[in-house]
Amino acid sequence: EWIGLSLGINFASLVDVPRGENSTAEEIEYILNHARPRIIIVENRWFYDVVEKSGYAESGLSAAGPLLVTIEDIDGVSDIAAMRELGRKENRPLPAVPPDTTASIVYTSGTTADPKGVELTHGNFAGNLRALVTRIPFSPEDRLLSILPAWHTFERIAKYLALAMGAETFHTSWRTLKEDLKTRKPTIMASVPRIWEMIHWTLVKQTQKLGIEIGEPVYAKLKADLGGRFRFAISGGGALPDHVEDFYTAAGVEVVEGYGLTETTPVVAARVPGTPAPYTVGPLLNNVEGKIIDPDTREELPPGEEGVLFVKGPNIMKGYYRCLAETRQVLSEDGWLDTGDLAYFAADGNLSITGRIKEIIVLLNGENINPLPLEEALKKSDHIAEAVVVGQDWKHLGVLILSEPEAGPAVPDVFKREIHRLVNGRGDVKHFERIKGFRLLTDPFQPGRELTPTMKLKRTVIEKIYEEVIEDLSPDHVAAHRH
Repeated sequence: EWIGLSLGINFASLVDVPRGENSTAEEIEYILNHARPRIIIVENRWFYDVVEKSGYAESGLSAAGPLLVTIEDIDGVSDIAAMRELGRKENRPLPAVPPDTTASIVYTSGTTADPKGVELTHGNFAGNLRALVTRIPFSPEDRLLSILPAWHTFERIAKYLALAMGAETFHTSWRTLKEDLKTRKPTIMASVPRIWEMIHWTLVKQTQKLGIEIGEPVYAKLKADLGGRFRFAISGGGALPDHVEDFYTAAGVEVVEGYGLTETTPVVAARVPGTPAPYTVGPLLNNVEGKIIDPDTREELPPGEEGVLFVKGPNIMKGYYRCLAETRQVLSEDGWLDTGDLAYFAADGNLSITGRIKEIIVLLNGENINPLPLEEALKKSDHIAEAVVVGQDWKHLGVLILSEPEAGPAVPDVFKREIHRLVNGRGDVKHFERIKGFRLLTDPFQPGRELTPTMKLKRTVIEKIYEEVIEDLSPDHVAAHRH
């Protein structure tokens, strides 16, 4: 339903402002008041009530207020079925749509600040699609299994690619994924790294229970579990851990890892299927330019040196809706976008993403630490589901840990050993990168709360929710309670 509504809106030269089922009432109210839509389409009674309670439906932008339409049948409210009937009676031609016409305003998930409305044009989507058609080969024989939120730009461009190349698309969910893989027999699936981690983790636990080594029988089971026709996976929306990639490579299951942002509609780089490029996101798309800039000197850096990635191309957003100052901070007049991501180019042109500059932790001694490699290292443990490294303006680092529920009781000594094994005891970890304390969390992280729709950590939200826990972990608090 969603993709049909979105395409219909865009064909009519209107602008869609999508949001998903995991959105909080606060996020929806914020977006309503910022985007100021004339028509609001809601799926069900819960969303309808959220809109009604927000007050926006009464205020609106005119005496009549916005038109509220539902997908599910709600007494006394206009629904999509009635709107379709009205549309069938209309014979007006569709308006011409210039490439620079806004197609969608997609509000970012707000990992470090309030959501911003990313204004994407028809030309942005078309430019990205043209490049992807040559980079990632779909065909009419392919079956794409869809699991990500339909409105997310990664999922959206994957659906557009399938439509453009005549491939079938089937929809699944976290609950039905295992069964749908076997029955739908997809050839391609696009998803976030967390799904590939879960499949890997499940197989590893099964082999441990059976007391067998990971090898050809396990790899054969993996391919059977994927439906038996699987050509390749597309992974984006975050970094695929190296050990997980190693597992799929050994199993002969190709993972095409890519990189992008909502602001880049979304794909910037992707591996070339059939061409190994381990631990990278592959080369830039053929219509995208990129450069690495030193964050201190603002000079361009040569291959192999890490800095901030800047990109330019037809897929770069128009700007942040009604946020001119924020747009100017990241988008230059000549079209270069500051991604905010730390990265470097290898000599062969493949791009590696190493972290977010805004997520860098600065200790009291001035040392800058990228928390992502430490968190990914800790998540290799069978006992750790999530790890959040903290320590801004502290003497040393700490970490919040969410235990893996199927690994058994959360015993503190186990986590001390795992932190030493995976971080503190490693020779390549600098002394100031060592983790000196941890706290165990009990409630699983949820999309829409601690996690974005693509399962990335919303650090500012986590810091607010667990403010007292983090304060208890801080060196000053620990020192005070020792005396």
